[in-house]
Order: sequence, then structure tokens, then C-alpha cells
Amino acid sequence: MTIERNSAGSRHRGEHRDPVGAVLTGFWALGHVVTVLLLGTSTAHQLDPDHLGPMRTPQSAPDREPPT
Repeated sequence: MTIERNSAGSRHRGEHRDPVGAVLTGFWALGHVVTVLLLGTSTAHQLDPDHLGPMRTPQSAPDREPPT
């Protein structure tokens, strides 16, 4: 199979290009999307009120008069 070139020696706009670059770009974009989704899910899970635990009580009792 021969590639026909125009008079300038360059390829035509619709000619087949190297698919490896497109595949690598797809993996790169997919990796970034997955990373953003995982970070967003992790952040939402950490900030969810159901996972924060019970409200913490103060460690000391309020000041009051001792019983007599």
C-alpha cells in the first residue's frame, strides 16, 4: 500500500494518522477523569455528616458550687 502525497509532500487532511498517539491521549484523559472522580468521592465521604461521628462533649464539667 502506498501513500499518495500532494505536491508539497505532506499528507492530506483526511489521511490515516498514527493511532498510538490517540490511544495514549485517551488513557491520559481517562486517568485524569478517574482521579478527579475519586478525589471528589473521597472528599464528599469525609465531609458527610453521617461519618463525622457523635458530637464531642467537653472534657470538663461546668463550674458550680460544691454541695454543702
